[in-house]
This record gives sequence, C-alpha cells and structure tokens, in this order.
Amino acid sequence: MTDALDPASSPLLAGPQCRMVYASRVNTDAFEGDIQSEILRILETSQRYNRETMVGGLLLYADGYFCQILEGPIEAVEATYERIARDPRHQLCTVLLTEKIERRRYPGIPMALVGVDETPHPELQGLLDDPEGAGGAEAGRELANMLEARINGHSLEVPMFLGKLN
Repeated sequence: MTDALDPASSPLLAGPQCRMVYASRVNTDAFEGDIQSEILRILETSQRYNRETMVGGLLLYADGYFCQILEGPIEAVEATYERIARDPRHQLCTVLLTEKIERRRYPGIPMALVGVDETPHPELQGLLDDPEGAGGAEAGRELANMLEARINGHSLEVPMFLGKLN
C-alpha cells in the first residue's frame, strides 16, 4: 500500500517544500470538551486534512500553548497555517520560522502528537509576546529542536501519540 504522503504517490510532493514552526496560546473558552478530548479532536482532524493536502508534522501541547512544525508543499503549508490561525482554539498564532527544505524530516507522517506537557514554559509566552525580541527564526529552530528531541528513539511508522494524555 502506498502512503498518501509518499513523494512517489503525489506530484504535489515533487514541487517546492517548506517547514514552518509556529506557537499559539490555547483558548480553552472555544473548547467543546476538556483539554484531552480537544487535543484528540485536533489530532484526528489534522491527520485527515493533512493526508489530503500532503502536509505533515509534529504537535505539542505545553501548559496552555500549542507548538507545531508543519512541512510539505509551500502553498499547502501556508493554507494550513491560515486555517489554524482562524481557529478560535488558537490565540496569538505566531510563525517563528519558515524555511524551504529539500526533503521532509517526517515523510508519511500526517501529524504526530509528541506530547502533552503541563510543565510551565515561560519562554513560550516571550515568543508570542515578542517573537523578534525572543530570537525570531533562531527561537523557531530551538522550538523545532525541542519537538524533534521528543521523537528521538521513537518510531514514527505509526505515530498517533508519542506523549501521554493523562
């Protein structure tokens, strides 16, 4: 069976690709349920949508913030981010890094949840309040490294959850 995100199965993946790193503050007032059920809903929707648009990446919930890496065809990544930025569950959506890439780091991965972390991360507030002052693209790379560090040692063959929903 050919994966929908396999470059051999789609001409979309043969064109220019990019990676985008963003963070947003969670707006729990827009949630239909508790944080766990909402994260599951977001993950399921993302995986379905991303398979159709050839976008993939990693998602982390960290103490009231979403942090995400999106990668795929440039136009599809930009459209996905625009949709996310309009989602009322997100506030202060802030792109920290956008870069062209030669190849994807997570081919075949429509979206992996890399963790649900209740540990306070004051640096995330700084990123959203003043992304350029907090380091801009360099801060985006550091955030990407933090997300990627969470997948070290894990197989991404079937990446529904790498973190625990308690």
